[in-house]
Amino acid sequence: MDLPTAHRVPLTWLLQHGNETIRYRTLTELAPVGYATPEQLAGEQQALVESKVVAAVLKKQKDNGVWGGNLLGLAPSVKDGIKEVGTVPQYRRQSCFF
Repeated sequence: MDLPTAHRVPLTWLLQHGNETIRYRTLTELAPVGYATPEQLAGEQQALVESKVVAAVLKKQKDNGVWGGNLLGLAPSVKDGIKEVGTVPQYRRQSCFF
């Protein structure tokens, strides 16, 4: 099977319609080098840091860096006293936003 060697990425659409995370990742991971100015990158990074998504993640994280009181819990467990999903599964889920 022959796969195309070049793909068109809708950068303009992603930048117009994406949230803070999508815009920042578009500029840093998808756009060609030099597409964005350093000022634009700094602005998008600041918007990301101030976003509700990042605030929600930081609010859930304990001082020791753990989320949900455990590391590996895939789901809450009344039997084990686990009220939230563990750090690793939450990180994997959240990392798609960053």
